[in-house]
Amino acid sequence: MTYRIVVGELGNEQGHIVATRAESDRGARIALGIQLAKYAGDGWGRIEIDLYGDGRWQDMESQR
Repeated sequence: MTYRIVVGELGNEQGHIVATRAESDRGARIALGIQLAKYAGDGWGRIEIDLYGDGRWQDMESQR
């Protein structure tokens, strides 16, 4: 299982991908918090997960 973070500035719906070495949901949430802190309240983000290592990224929240 692999995690990545997608973050962006409010008003920008595309955002950008940030790779992470998180090995758990909790670790990915911490990584997301660190990235969102850089936006000082003016950002959005989500965690995506590749469950099977096949490059099919899905929103982590929709998988739980």
